[in-house]
Amino acid sequence: METKRSYRPWMAASLKAGVAFACLVALSAQSAQTTSPAQPAPAASEDSVASPAPAVSPSSRVGRYGTADGKQQFILDRSGEDAKVQFEGSSEVLVLKSQPAPMGERWLKLDTGDVLLRVTTWGGLTLFTPDNRHGIPVDRMGDAPPLSLPVYTLEDLHAHAVTIEAQIGMQLGRFTPLSVDWAALPDTAEARATLHDALDNVGAAIQRFVAEAVEPEDVIDGLRSVAILVGPRPGVAMDGGRFVVVIAPEEGLEGRFSSAALAAYLKSEL
Repeated sequence: METKRSYRPWMAASLKAGVAFACLVALSAQSAQTTSPAQPAPAASEDSVASPAPAVSPSSRVGRYGTADGKQQFILDRSGEDAKVQFEGSSEVLVLKSQPAPMGERWLKLDTGDVLLRVTTWGGLTLFTPDNRHGIPVDRMGDAPPLSLPVYTLEDLHAHAVTIEAQIGMQLGRFTPLSVDWAALPDTAEARATLHDALDNVGAAIQRFVAEAVEPEDVIDGLRSVAILVGPRPGVAMDGGRFVVVIAPEEGLEGRFSSAALAAYLKSEL
């Protein structure tokens, strides 16, 4: 069987084997080609590897930030081990990994490997967007509550899965079954919230991928069904025409890929 090319997001350097194992376990030893969807961001210089992260006082760990023109606003939560960000007008919470940058600064990277924010040694922030890769300075606008996932019941999840299945069908122009490994889902609020978020991200990823596809007909032919499984590590694979997404509910927000990362994976495979 031909080996497909792999990508390395922020998880992949330390968890590449774990991601592969997650898909292998969740697929019950089926022949899926598992990979991690991302392109690496600019590498930091060797001199900056040992640079400490800028200090963040407890009172400023969560705040609302924005550009001078007000076009980009977001909440940045640095109260946990990994930073999280949510842009105004979006329900998706993005997990960021901190990595050393030149001159003692830090990169805050998405799971696609792209740099979203640069943190200076004195705590200043620069935002990087697809439309402005040179960076836009952002200022703190005020305090904000910590970012967390809402509480859902199992009935909420079943209804949401039906909704996302219908949305995917509309995007692809035909019924596309979506299955969830309900039996493997832990009976915890965190697990239910992670699954709900993963369903949203899968739906958004397919919508984004179809919208950006050069040959939409090829997408429709190549994507026949979607499955969300539970494993020890987040993972993603194409198993024939089945798009398999593995979530790790015990890891919370870190236990699922973003919609951008899933869309990038689909682009690499279809």
